[in-house]
Amino acid sequence: MVRGIYTAASAMVTEMAKQDIIANNLANMDTTGFKQDAISFRARMDQTIYGIAPSSMGGGASVQKLGLLSTGTAVDQISVNYAQGDLRPTGNPLDLGLRGAGFFAVQTPQGVAYTRNGSFQLNSNRMLVDSQGNPVLGTGGLIQLPPTGKLNVSQDGTVSAGTQLVGRLRLANFANPTKQLTKQGDSYYHMVAGTELPATGAEVQEGFLEQSTVNPISEMVDMITALRGYESSQKALQTEDSELGRAVNDIARM
Repeated sequence: MVRGIYTAASAMVTEMAKQDIIANNLANMDTTGFKQDAISFRARMDQTIYGIAPSSMGGGASVQKLGLLSTGTAVDQISVNYAQGDLRPTGNPLDLGLRGAGFFAVQTPQGVAYTRNGSFQLNSNRMLVDSQGNPVLGTGGLIQLPPTGKLNVSQDGTVSAGTQLVGRLRLANFANPTKQLTKQGDSYYHMVAGTELPATGAEVQEGFLEQSTVNPISEMVDMITALRGYESSQKALQTEDSELGRAVNDIARM
């Protein structure tokens, strides 16, 4: 019975974790370049079960290992869906969308960060910065535009002002972004393992912004499913608690 309480409680904890992921996805359904999070679970095989069998030779019994028994579920991992988001036209030449695998590189106080949010602007020094005011990195360093000249960004990331070449955006890619990158908020990713690779297959779309990959309808369905799972586990826990109370208070008096 006690094992049943722990099993039901672990299911409630995992459903709460799933609700948190879904809530964060829904909160960022309109965030430019946001990538949907997904959560997966695993069984907790942490109890070894033994059985007592009579000895074939007589003279007592022997203890035999029967195997492992799961006592519930646990969060396995939280992964990011790096699928391509829809590109929405804005008409703003400082809005840049990425088509294909890759990230823009940005210099933050915590180091180089990577983002799919191409909502850029010029600061007072005509330096290309992101929505947080952090400089956007080029292959040769920071990108600073001259006082005159129409901005143009080609599909390979080359930045020019009129006929003057300014630089080229540092477009980064990773062999396994799920294991090499971690989310840091504000649509930023930081590299935690491996090395940065050039995003040779990515195309820059000037005047476009990439939309979030969150599907609000499927997220709401998942939220309802998680809520029903939580309620079912809660009822199972209450039943186990009631049976345990009967065992302690009623059966013990017999």
